[in-house]
Amino acid sequence: MPFSYTSKPTNVEINCAVSYLPFEGRIDRVTFELLLHKAQPKELIMINSASSKIKHVQLYCAANNVNTHVQQASDSSKPIRFNSQAALK
Repeated sequence: MPFSYTSKPTNVEINCAVSYLPFEGRIDRVTFELLLHKAQPKELIMINSASSKIKHVQLYCAANNVNTHVQQASDSSKPIRFNSQAALK
């Protein structure tokens, strides 16, 4: 059965609360990297993390074929921007 669809870019503002989970104190680097490799998230937003740790995660993703966009969100007054290919119904 043939069908057609159209798509258009849409900006959606999402207001939500963020729960902080201090992974640094709960799991070690190796466990975090294994979790990251298994989960393969499209977006990873690191909140209140040191720039050196964010750079390490970015380098790990690049070196280990983990297609994850890693960004820092240190200033809670600025909006966090990300893209999604999810369909809106």
